[in-house]
Parts: sequence; C-alpha cells; structure tokens
Amino acid sequence: MKILIAEDELVSREILKSLLQEWGHEVIVTEDGLAAWEVFQQDDAPQLAILDWNMPGMDGTDVCRKIRNQNKAGYKYTYIILLTGMNRQEDIVKGLSYGADDYVVKPFDPNELQVRLKAGIRILNLEHSLLTSLTQLKEAEELRQNFVSTLTHEVKTPLLADQKILALFKNFKETGNPAMFKLTAGLAKNNLELLCMVNMLLESCEKDVREIEIPYRSYSLG
Repeated sequence: MKILIAEDELVSREILKSLLQEWGHEVIVTEDGLAAWEVFQQDDAPQLAILDWNMPGMDGTDVCRKIRNQNKAGYKYTYIILLTGMNRQEDIVKGLSYGADDYVVKPFDPNELQVRLKAGIRILNLEHSLLTSLTQLKEAEELRQNFVSTLTHEVKTPLLADQKILALFKNFKETGNPAMFKLTAGLAKNNLELLCMVNMLLESCEKDVREIEIPYRSYSLG
C-alpha cells in the first residue's frame, strides 16, 4: 500500500518511515502540509495518509479539508490518520470533524499504529470492491438495454410486420385454396408463438432492478 507521511519533526518522520517500510508499504515522505497537498493533486496520489496535526504552512486539518473536498469532486477516497500530541477528548472529536478517519496520539505505539493502518487498508479494499461491483452492474445494465433494443427492433418489429402480412392471406380458404390456407395458418401460429416468446423476454428484462437478489457479503473491520 502506498502511504504518505506529512510530519515536520525529523525524528518522528524517520520513525514512521522506517516502520512503514518494515511493514512492506511504499512510503512518500513530506515535511509539511503544503508539500503533502501537492502530492494529493497528482493522478497517482496515495489513498492512505498519516498527517501531523501541527505543521508549518498548512496543518494536517487543513489538508484533511482539502482532501475531502477533492473526494466530493469524484476523486478516489483517501483514508486519513491524524497524528497529534493532543489527547483530550474534545481535541480528538475536533480532529475527526475536520475529515480525519482515525487518529494516533504521540508518542505513538507501533503496534497500535499498525492495527489502525490495517483497519484503514481493509476499508479501502472494501471501497474498491464496492466500486468494482457498481461498475459491473452498470456494464450489465448497458448490456440489458442493448439486448432490449436489439430484441425490439431486430426481432419483434419484423415479426409484427410478418403477422400482418400473414393475416392478409386468411381468405385463401374462401377462394378455394385450402392447402395454402393451412400453410398460412401454420406460419401465422408459429409467428405468434415467437412474438409471445419475445414479449416474455422483454417483460423479464424490464423487471425492477430491486427484484434482483444481490448476495450479501460480510466484512470484518476489527
């Protein structure tokens, strides 16, 4: 997982970098909020960030707000862990209200940080899974619409025209040609059966999407 660190304290920054690399993550290191924000404006920006609250130029909460506004504009979701030396309940609530997903109080425990990172990664993986499912549903709906259009214009419309033409030959019996009448009646019967099948398919395709059963899959965030 690609993770960005924004920390102006050298010692804390190096400890974070060392731990994340030890845990197998790709690390992008920045020393302040402005540099971090520049990274998040790139196309390949990381989806997980550890931001120090107090930094020169632009602090962590300002970066949080900018990232959340970016998310609203259609960018991929970014999971943010706020790093802070303030441990009062009101400070934590304030930090989360700025858009952070989680927080770690300095000096932090490596085990706690690792657990919180794993929780963030699970949530991002879940989001990716949901987005993939939505894309597949959208593609399936486009295929359904194309199928309905093809069935209507390429199959049903010609069948309706044939049915009208065949109806014109119903007088063969009266004109003394019973064999032709029998043949025409058989064709009309087959044509009508095909029309019924097409109508059934169209009705099936037009069923409310709410009637489609989507399998439930549970996820553990613990």
